[in-house]
Amino acid sequence: MLGILCVLLLLTSCSDKDQSPSTPPLTTSSTVTPQSDSMETLQALSAPKGLNTKRLFAEPVSDQGARFNRLEREVQDLRDDFDIVSPAITRLVAVEEDMRDLMDQLETLVAADSANDQIIVQNVPEPMAVPPLAPAPAQAPILTTAPTPVTQPLAAPTPIDTATAASIVKDLRIGEHTDKTRLVLDMTAEVPYKATLNADGMGVVLILPNTAWSTDQSWSSNVSPMVKSYKATPAPNGGTRLDIAFTEKASLKYNSYIKPRNGMSRLVIDLFSSELHLAQ
Repeated sequence: MLGILCVLLLLTSCSDKDQSPSTPPLTTSSTVTPQSDSMETLQALSAPKGLNTKRLFAEPVSDQGARFNRLEREVQDLRDDFDIVSPAITRLVAVEEDMRDLMDQLETLVAADSANDQIIVQNVPEPMAVPPLAPAPAQAPILTTAPTPVTQPLAAPTPIDTATAASIVKDLRIGEHTDKTRLVLDMTAEVPYKATLNADGMGVVLILPNTAWSTDQSWSSNVSPMVKSYKATPAPNGGTRLDIAFTEKASLKYNSYIKPRNGMSRLVIDLFSSELHLAQ
């Protein structure tokens, strides 16, 4: 009986102690970890430290209010750390979903390529031997147009004989001047002539009737500023045809016989090119 009374007295004293006004009120304003410590928490989490075996509530606390404060402080720290890493976790989840979609697309492409690369071999009957075709019978060609009559080629003009020529070209000289390029034909006599400029201005044709040619038949140069080449051939109606080619477009500035010298008649042809000569 005495023992039961002792137990009742002990419980009554404990109940009065819990209801004592000396117990401090619960508060969290002064013990919650401020948000400014979140960066330090992130730096601590970023460095791997192995397995953390720290026990949060290993230290005994006799005051019930202090225990609640400690619990709220730890919960607030956990929330702060979670708020810091939450955006990174969201991005990681999105990246993982994108990678899964990409892997699905790659598997689809690989499967399609594998299907295209497969070669299906079916049982195909061997082709029957085909006998060679008999040669077609010879057949005369069918003429769709009338045959072209065979004509004899025209004979090339024969150079005029120097013995019967009214004049003979002994030399052709070319002189360059600031305002013209002069060609001089040394001839044994004056004969009527015709000088015609080409339509493109890149040459001139000189016809000398009843005239023989006794100097170089042709000439060409890669350095001559005006006259590129010339060639003397027999004219169709007898005489000589002289074709002169230019390096630049030119015009006939003057052509006529001038005063004989050393017993030779001189036919002068002056050429003018705005690209090479100065106008006077």
